[in-house]
Amino acid sequence: MTEVRPPGAPTAGLWERDEELAAIAEAIDTLCADRSSPGSLLVLRGEAGFGKTALLAETRRIAEQRGCTVWSARGGETLRSVPFNVVRRLLQPALVSMLPEEARDYLGDWYGIAGPALGITDPGEGHADPQGVCEGLVAAVGRLAHRDWPLVLLIDDAHWADQETLHWLAVFAERLADLSVLVVVARRPGEISGVSAGHLDAVAAAAHRPVTVLSALTRRPPPDSPAPPWALMPTPRSAARSGPSPAATPTRPSNSSPRSRTANSNPSRPTPVNCATSTARPAAADSSPASNNSA
Repeated sequence: MTEVRPPGAPTAGLWERDEELAAIAEAIDTLCADRSSPGSLLVLRGEAGFGKTALLAETRRIAEQRGCTVWSARGGETLRSVPFNVVRRLLQPALVSMLPEEARDYLGDWYGIAGPALGITDPGEGHADPQGVCEGLVAAVGRLAHRDWPLVLLIDDAHWADQETLHWLAVFAERLADLSVLVVVARRPGEISGVSAGHLDAVAAAAHRPVTVLSALTRRPPPDSPAPPWALMPTPRSAARSGPSPAATPTRPSNSSPRSRTANSNPSRPTPVNCATSTARPAAADSSPASNNSA
């Protein structure tokens, strides 16, 4: 269990990201204005620790507050060799809510082609054409987007996504003019090469505004800035780390033995640190990122 931010709570920790948040809010407003509005793509690029995941978390918060359906997934460094891993996890919320017959109706003629990649049907004996599978996935997401409009797709750590997902994403990005979907992609510079790098370059070229390059923060939050109540609520895990509360801890008598005082002052024993935990991020699944600039 993690802390829950109440609807409409102010953002905490997104310092010097006003321009990025304004672009995200504008894209969401455009998406929600009309079911026939064209889709759009935003790409966030920055080094580790520059706040990419925090911006995706804020994108989710804004989108859900405005009634959008939000699906998310993230690349995993150790899962790059698993074909269609990220796109399959991206679509899991829709797939698990469908009966097999409903999924077949939505995918139509693409069911036998895209179904195995999505894990909803067994692969046939023949070898599926990768381009055909990609086209089938594009068609599947287009139909799901019509059902679940307004739809926002969030992909974190795209530099670690599998090659097949990046191919699908590049093709899907080119079709967004006809699909009312907002796609937000976060990635690090570099860390990718070859065919996969080419797919990510194609994604960036299809973006509806220049790639947002995140820079390091130039200042720190004021020490006296108040934190919202939801940020101060410890999770069960952090509470366990910090131990029992002072009120529940017996007071040691002032005349405790020298042995006990020596044991408790042993410099080799680490001092417990109360670290607030954030929402867990699965290696290759969608998760709710922590609302800070730690990504």
